[in-house]
Amino acid sequence: MLTLFVAGSSPLLELDRHLYDLHLIPPTSHWSLAVAAGVFLGQRVTATVLAGWYVWHRARTDGRPEVVVFFLLAEIGFVAAVVTLKYSTGRIGPRYPDAAFAVLAGGNIFPSGHVTGATALYGAAALIAPVAMRKLAIACAALLSISIGLGTIALNTHWATDVLGGWLLGALVLLVAWAATPRVDRWRREFFARRLSRRAELPG
Repeated sequence: MLTLFVAGSSPLLELDRHLYDLHLIPPTSHWSLAVAAGVFLGQRVTATVLAGWYVWHRARTDGRPEVVVFFLLAEIGFVAAVVTLKYSTGRIGPRYPDAAFAVLAGGNIFPSGHVTGATALYGAAALIAPVAMRKLAIACAALLSISIGLGTIALNTHWATDVLGGWLLGALVLLVAWAATPRVDRWRREFFARRLSRRAELPG
């Protein structure tokens, strides 16, 4: 629904324009570098390394390889969904404010990849945290995702609806990855079981 609102005439687009016109953090502001550094935490490679390291640590500590399957599904789903939406909507970003409402114009700004990645990858890491720490981990992941999204709006690198789209898409990716993990992990176990049985049947 949000994608349809962005592609058509919607009051949400006026919110994009209003927040852009506020120039919350101009490039010359001393806050600009600090906020940009925070936003960098949502960059795909950064989020993958940070969240992925924690997931790998939990997998080894708990002996649960399925959490790696869950994280990989979230990673693949996040990249595939973001690329598909970005290039199918073709939205122009705030660097070209005169084209604020332009879609199918060769752009790649909707939804925010930083925000989608932060929501999906840090969210995945939080969901596999120990039960005693899970609520805190989820709160920290949510705070990180929200701050990255608000940072991109404040820096005028994304429209507000790009960020909203990133939050929604990241949450959707998490739900799909969570639902698909048991089946995919079963396929993984069956595949390796077949490989081991074939090796056992080899002579010598």
